[in-house]
Amino acid sequence: MALLRDHYEGTPYAVSPSPESNPHYLGERPICASATLFSFVAQLRRFMPPPMRARFWVAYGRPDTSPFVPWYSGMTAVPNGFHNTPGVDSPDSALARHFDPVPGTYDPDPDAAFWIFKRLAECVNQGYFQKAVPVAAQWRTFEGRVSASLKTVEKEAIRLY
Repeated sequence: MALLRDHYEGTPYAVSPSPESNPHYLGERPICASATLFSFVAQLRRFMPPPMRARFWVAYGRPDTSPFVPWYSGMTAVPNGFHNTPGVDSPDSALARHFDPVPGTYDPDPDAAFWIFKRLAECVNQGYFQKAVPVAAQWRTFEGRVSASLKTVEKEAIRLY
């Protein structure tokens, strides 16, 4: 996650912080780039039951301004707010709509996670070095709480499985 959030901090390629600078638009292209739509880290865990073997930590939008949220390979539905594609209620319909989207599929939706994180990234861009640190601190706190809860959640999921 830290690697995907990197802007070459601590290297000769790092952008020096100033009110006008933004690491996404100056100098070397960073790993965490302005065009990043989402990022993920995959944890492959053979010791877990099949539906939980692959856990994906997904960040919608740029990972420096978005939290990584866990998703599991055995999920049978996408939580509300994380999709807004009309007519998608299964993996097969998602695949069909991917190549033949209905009108409005890519229109901004103020209630969809992708668009919420996109707006946050745009806000942070206006004064990046003043805003990015407090936003990142909030998301690291959130990720810590989520990580701490996973042992209990997964224990119950294994019991149910």
